[in-house]
Amino acid sequence: MSQAVKQGSPSRRISSVGVGVGLSLFLGAAFGLGGLTLAGCLRIGLVEDRSSGDETKTDGMTQVDAGPNADTETKTDGGPYDADTDADIANDASMVDGGGDRDDASGADAERTPDAQALDVGTSADAADWTRNIPDLCAPIDWASIDETILHANPNQAAGLDAILDGAPEGATLLLEDGSYILSTPLTITTRGLIVRALSGNRERVILRGGAPNTPVLSILADNVAIASLTIRDSVDDAIQVGLGNVNESAHGTVFYDISVIDSRNADIRARAYSDGGLIACSSFLRTDDLRQRTGGSCASFYGLNLSGVRDWRVELNLLRGHNCGNLATGPSIGLQTGTRDIQVLRNVIVDPFQGIRSGLDSVSNPDRRIYFDTPCGDASNIDNVGGIIANNFVFSSHSDFDTGIAAWSSCDTLIAHNTIYSADHSRQLSSIEWRDPITDVTVSNNLTNFRLLERDGAQATVENNIDDMDANWVVDPLHGDLHLTEAAVDAIGGASLLPVTGCTVDIDGETRSDPADIGADER
Repeated sequence: MSQAVKQGSPSRRISSVGVGVGLSLFLGAAFGLGGLTLAGCLRIGLVEDRSSGDETKTDGMTQVDAGPNADTETKTDGGPYDADTDADIANDASMVDGGGDRDDASGADAERTPDAQALDVGTSADAADWTRNIPDLCAPIDWASIDETILHANPNQAAGLDAILDGAPEGATLLLEDGSYILSTPLTITTRGLIVRALSGNRERVILRGGAPNTPVLSILADNVAIASLTIRDSVDDAIQVGLGNVNESAHGTVFYDISVIDSRNADIRARAYSDGGLIACSSFLRTDDLRQRTGGSCASFYGLNLSGVRDWRVELNLLRGHNCGNLATGPSIGLQTGTRDIQVLRNVIVDPFQGIRSGLDSVSNPDRRIYFDTPCGDASNIDNVGGIIANNFVFSSHSDFDTGIAAWSSCDTLIAHNTIYSADHSRQLSSIEWRDPITDVTVSNNLTNFRLLERDGAQATVENNIDDMDANWVVDPLHGDLHLTEAAVDAIGGASLLPVTGCTVDIDGETRSDPADIGADER
């Protein structure tokens, strides 16, 4: 067990000797080093069966009749997916809970400044504008080399999309023509290897709307499904669900690439237990003030990405914005819980959350928790998250509805490194980074914040080379969340030893880090 280092008086650097970085950083069945890349997910490659240690392989594609509701064409010369395309992005619970606690929930919401008001957005086009200062690191995918059997659908066929998908062969691609698809029932994918994407390649031009209480807009119940270049908005419940939460009804190798989810009333994506090896990349997840007004403040379940009881997922290069509930507690923008393991959360931009990233929830006995018997954490029956890395993320809050940037609760063997967290209003903020629960044991290294790091409830952490009182002039535009370093950040530039682990050798922009490395997500 590493030494617990408690937050003391304000200081430029919080340091502890003996950083242990021996974390399990297995990259997962979908895009592992020496294993499968994104192509493996998209091409129905190998799906690891962790219950037996075996691997299963699919047969070749077979042309079948998709039925009268869809136009079909077959591509016979499709070669393997070009793994070099994936290198551009791979450099380097079954329940809704009420979110986190707020230890200081009293006090009125502070009036927002004009700058803060300008951050409110209603479309994913605004989201693209938000990231104008971040290089476009998401290369377009060469879909032509992946697509084999191709189906087409238009908005007039929205009611028949399920039938089109049910009649599709394994590995088929459904191309959605431009327009708004109104879905009265969940769009459920039960065929292995399907790809659903916009024909135009523009996610702004294909919108899935729908919903009924207690049902998602999109439900994925098959392995190696890919969803790309489309928007889901105004869902009554979760926007997307992956798996049903048990071994026999899981969905491995799911890929979400270049999607947008706007104003979901529960989770944007909820991945349930045993649905392993997924990827969420190059996508946008937004909650607007309009939704908060329409729900009358009933937004306690405003989760962003809820990964529950899954392992080997990667969440990278996404924008998550507005996952807060005014002055009430709600879910995190990215939440890992109920037995997650080896999750990588890398190079994301998180704006105006209640909690930015939460690794674990609690150590209370939970029959739904996935338990591992080979962890470095001893008895894992009450551990909510095992292993993984949270690195190179920007977390920014413009207002007082902010609890913490990164929280590790009932989490062990997790690395939290090279993140930059800036909050404009500390009036109700508890911490920038915190570790909580006696069962927690994490490593917190090379993070740059302007508020305290906090140990709670006897949690353990190895803490090294963090700065918790950065000045506003250290970053380019703190009021608008551009947290790239300026030349004024002399204490952060070259302030830490390079961490030679996956996820830490490049910065948020994909630039290679030097040694010594800069503290925070940006390498100047």
